[in-house]
Amino acid sequence: MQRIGLLLVGLSTLATTRGSAQDATGTTLWRVAATTLATYYAFSQTELFRRSLAYLDLAHQGLVYLLLIVAVLMYSKVMYPRAWPVNLHSLRGVLGLLLVLVMLAGMILIPSTFIFPFCLAYLTFGVVRHFTLIFIARGAEE
Repeated sequence: MQRIGLLLVGLSTLATTRGSAQDATGTTLWRVAATTLATYYAFSQTELFRRSLAYLDLAHQGLVYLLLIVAVLMYSKVMYPRAWPVNLHSLRGVLGLLLVLVMLAGMILIPSTFIFPFCLAYLTFGVVRHFTLIFIARGAEE
């Protein structure tokens, strides 16, 4: 039952990332934020979590910190990519198709290990991209 719930939550995230070619702000990213928080517990029970993050002892406070960080990101002006073109007519479209297939395979085969790190990577990518664009814009002004 947990596996089915994680799959449905992951597919909801995939549906969020599809859409127009424009970027999304934090306020429109509530599904990814909710998915990140909802899959934290399932991920914390995996062997990957025990090997990588267990030394931080986030069992009691990890979810609180994650909730605060995600809330700040949802309120921020950070822009996240919202769509990957999926077609066979261009290299970018084929790469988008491969990305969607990898995401679906990860959500179906190893949902408790895949969905939480994917959502964290997506949120982190948006923040890194945002600050990179700021630094590039400031460098162009000088």
